[in-house]
Parts: sequence; structure tokens; C-alpha cells
Amino acid sequence: MNKWLSVVTIILLVALTAGTVTNGVLYSQASNNLDDTNTRIESLQGSVTSLNSGFSAIQGSVSILDSSVTSLEGDVSGVMSDLSGLQSDISGVLGQISGLEDDFSSIQGDISELNNRYASLQNSLAGIEDDVAGIEDDVSGLSSDVGDLSDQIDSIDVNIVDWSEVAAIIEPSVVILMVNGSTGSGVIISSDGWIVTARHVIEDAASIDDIDILLSDGSEYQCSAAYVADDLDIGLVKIDSSETDFHAATLASSADVMVGDQVMAVGNALGLGSPLTYTTGIVSALRLSYDIYDNEYVHIQADAAVNPGNSGGPLVNAKGEVIGINTWGYEWFEDSNGNLRIFEAMNFAVPIDAIFPLPDEIEIG
Repeated sequence: MNKWLSVVTIILLVALTAGTVTNGVLYSQASNNLDDTNTRIESLQGSVTSLNSGFSAIQGSVSILDSSVTSLEGDVSGVMSDLSGLQSDISGVLGQISGLEDDFSSIQGDISELNNRYASLQNSLAGIEDDVAGIEDDVSGLSSDVGDLSDQIDSIDVNIVDWSEVAAIIEPSVVILMVNGSTGSGVIISSDGWIVTARHVIEDAASIDDIDILLSDGSEYQCSAAYVADDLDIGLVKIDSSETDFHAATLASSADVMVGDQVMAVGNALGLGSPLTYTTGIVSALRLSYDIYDNEYVHIQADAAVNPGNSGGPLVNAKGEVIGINTWGYEWFEDSNGNLRIFEAMNFAVPIDAIFPLPDEIEIG
């Protein structure tokens, strides 16, 4: 019994000793833990202080954000208002688009109708082109006919002469010659005043002082030189003047003259003076005949009336160009039975080509 009590006692002692030791250890651990806890608390307090500062900063930022949100809410409200207006505009645009769609649908209908008309016009154009081709053929034929008509008209125009224009061309070159009380005619052939006339008009002048020259403008001149041909009824006189602007006639070639050509005779018929006398006709023949001096050469025979006083005047073509000098004509003669024979329209001119070249002593300026 005591043994077991001793054992129990020992065990209790051991247990108490172990408990004391254990408590000491635990106390020491608890103390250490408490120090650690205090250290952590101090650290946490520093963190809390730092957090409080951060929270204050956050509160300031939140306040700023609240202001920004308030401003943003105002902006959002304005945007919403603008969106509302935009929605109204969009509704209007949609209405217009709807109208445009209707218009487009109508335009498509018009285009379809235009396409139909275009197709119809193309068909019509094809028909017109066929007609034009036919017209072109007709025009081609007409052009040929017009060409033929033009040739005929040109031929007709040759026979239609404006004699007033011809007279205006030749008149400034025709002169009246007065010799010992007789008169004749002449034509200026050079700008320095040389005149062609008939030999028989001037041959009876005793001197050049007996020859007076009257121009178509009424101006009068003396003669400074005179010449008569031996083999032609042709004479030449020079105006006594140093002027070099006398109106010389244009001379044609008598080699081109043909029977039937229209002609005009110009001169001082019957000595009537100014105005000059103009008569027209045609070339009746190119006849080999004698002149009043029995010189035989080819004369231009014309039916244009020529009377005394016309001698020496020009015979001109339809252009007013001189082709000959009128010299003589048949008037009448008495046959062997004593009958008086009257001739009409048988007058003769010396061809202009027969006059040239002029004698060496005559220098034309």
C-alpha cells in the first residue's frame, strides 16, 4: 500500500515537475508571442495610419470623381438631348429616303419607257438612214445634173454682157481728134499718152499743130508727135504732156477673135462730140479685104454700127479689151444701071495684132 502510495507520489511529483516545466516553457513562449503580437500591432497601427492617409486621398479623389461624374452626367444629358434631336433628324431623313425611293421607282419606270422609246427611235433611225442613202443617191444624180446645168449656165453667161460695164471700162481711154475742122476718134495705148487712130483721120494735117486731142474727161491737149503707117490704115499721135498717168486701154490678141464674138464700137460718131457713141454687135467675119489705100489684109468684119467720126476708135470685146481699130465700112454704091445700093452693118476694123510691133521711132512708155 505504501509502496503504491510512494509510486503515486513519485508520479505526482514527476507530473507536477513536468507541469511546472511545461508552464515555464509555455509562459516563455506566450511572452514571446505577446512581444511578436505587440510588434505586429504596432506595425498594423502604422499601416492603419498609412491607410487612413491613403483613404483621405481616396476621399479627395472620390470627391473629384463625384464632380467629374456630375459634369459627365450633364454632358450625357446634353448628348441624350442631341441624340433625341438626331433621332428626329434621322426620322426626317428616313422619310426623305422613303420619298426618294418612291421617286427612284418612278424614275426607273421613266427609264424603262425611255428605253422603249430609244429602241423605237433606233428603228426609225435605221429607216431614216435607208432614206438618207436613197437621198444621197438622188443628190449624186442631181449633182451630175447641176454640173451639166452649170456648164450650160456658163455658156449662157458668156452671151450675157453688161455693156454698161464695158463702156465704163473703155471710155476713159477713148479720145476725140480734131484735124483741120474734121473729127475722128482714137484710143490711148500707153500711160505716157500714145494714141492709136486711123491713118485717114490725121494724114491731112499739115503739121502736128493742126491736131487737137480731147479726152473723155473734157481736158484738151496739143499733139507732140504723129506717125502714119504705109501698109495699114493706122496712125499714131502723142499727147503733148509729160504726164505718165493717162488711162491706157487693155489690148487683147486679135488672134483669139472668133466669128460670133460680141463686140462694141466706140467713137465720135458724126462728130457729135461728148458723150461718145457706143454700138454693139457681133463679129460677122474675119475677111481678107482691101482698105481705102488698097492694102490687102484680114479685117475684123462686125455688124456694130460705125459712122463717120468713128474712124480710129476702138472695137472692143465683152471684157472691154481692144481687139481692133475701126477704119471703114460699106454705106452705099451705085451699080452699073444707076441703081443706088445701100449696105447695112458691114464695117471693118484693123486687127490689133496687125499694128504691132510699132515702128522703132515710136517709144511707148
